[in-house]
Amino acid sequence: WSEPRVWPLPNVWLGVSTENQKWADVRIPILLDTPAAVRFISAEPLLGPIDLWNVNGINAIEPDWIGGPTAGTGCPHP
Repeated sequence: WSEPRVWPLPNVWLGVSTENQKWADVRIPILLDTPAAVRFISAEPLLGPIDLWNVNGINAIEPDWIGGPTAGTGCPHP
């Protein structure tokens, strides 16, 4: 623990939850401004569509795969 830390730490993933476009527009720029080795978006609970077409710098997206009567209502079509 006496060695200085190098940021971003290579084993730390940083992410944000984005349930709809409103919160994606708020949270994703903050995530992109934060030093990180890996950045991800957790789109859950997905309450509406999210346009990520022009977002660069995200390494992974975790979509909402929750089942039940509302399953797939916010998920984009392939």
